[in-house]
Amino acid sequence: MKISSLGFALLCGGMIAHSVAAQGVAPAARVPKSQGVLVGTLVDSASGRSVHPGRVDLVDARLFAFTDSLGRFVLPQVPVGRHLVLARGIGYVPAQKAFEVVKDTVRLPPIRLRRDHRFDSLNIVAP
Repeated sequence: MKISSLGFALLCGGMIAHSVAAQGVAPAARVPKSQGVLVGTLVDSASGRSVHPGRVDLVDARLFAFTDSLGRFVLPQVPVGRHLVLARGIGYVPAQKAFEVVKDTVRLPPIRLRRDHRFDSLNIVAP
């Protein structure tokens, strides 16, 4: 799915934030014992293809990450404990996933997003 920069800005809620590089995960030695790293991917539930752009928010904290071109995301510095993430992508129904950080790195199974068919045909007209 191709998307314009306007669409991406809308997905991000108009906020400017740093994106976490999803190329790798910080070594466990660098992660404080009271924090962990959350790693995962967003995929289309029908095709299994990666969802990009996508955004994953830690519901109870001000942490979020964008997906890379392969649908991967990394959320660093997640406090130890039970949490909920909210995953979104343009043209998809948001999904939530519960998880628990005990230590180090938590690798979530792929978060499957379902297509929102209300957006199958969308025309934007500028004045």
